Order: sequence, then structure tokens, then C-alpha cells
Amino acid sequence: MSRPGYPAAAAVFAIGMAGTTLPTPLYGLYREQLGFSELMVTIVFAVYALGVIATLLLAGNVSDEAGRRPVLLAALGFSAASALCFLFEGGLPALFAGRLLSGFAAGLLSGAATVTVLELAPPGRAARAGLAATAANMGGL
Repeated sequence: MSRPGYPAAAAVFAIGMAGTTLPTPLYGLYREQLGFSELMVTIVFAVYALGVIATLLLAGNVSDEAGRRPVLLAALGFSAASALCFLFEGGLPALFAGRLLSGFAAGLLSGAATVTVLELAPPGRAARAGLAATAANMGGL
């Protein structure tokens, strides 16, 4: 049975990272609907960065110990939970939770998915796979 390889992994990586930024255009609507300030929008954005940084510092190498698949599945779980927070938004706490969960997902994805793309590269394609992983990360964002 043939495996899809690193281009498929890079595509999944890009889609996962895109999911972390998809709600961004909604913040203006949330701001109007919920009546909070532009400063609060900035704070909501900052919560994402806190989630990413905390995850990278505390769990950046977990996929080396637990395996790539469980970490990628956890990232997808965080991403789905984040999407539910935005979908059923019930105020500022839900937005904070959604952004934090999205940061957790991005932190887990950026490490584990990058290594997965590199590991799936056939011999002699490591540089191309590295470029694909970088493009997936930045392109998804």
C-alpha cells in the first residue's frame, strides 16, 4: 500500500494552520455585537500568541516521546474545540477560550507537522520537504 507522502502531510499542515486564522475577520463583528473596545480585540489576539508560546515551551518535543500521530490528533482536537468556541460564541470568555485553544493547536501543529513532513520525504528530498513544511506553515497562516 502506498502512502501519500510529504506533499499530503504538508497540505494537511497548511489546512490546520489556516484553521487557526480563519476566525480573524469575525473579530470586528464580535466587537460590534458584544460592544468591547479595540484594545480588547488586541488582547484577544494576544491570547493566541500566549497559547502558541506556552505550547512550544511546554510541549514542543512531546511528539518525539508520544509519537507524531497522537500529537497531531490532539492538535486537531484543540482546533475543533476552538472552532466550536467561535461558532457558539457566548461572549468574551468564549473568544478568549477559542483563541487560546487555537494557539495550542498551532503550537502542536508547527512542531509535529513540520517533523512529519520531513520524515515522510524520500531520500534526497529533505530540502524540498523542508521548503514544503515552511510553505505550509506560512501559507496556512
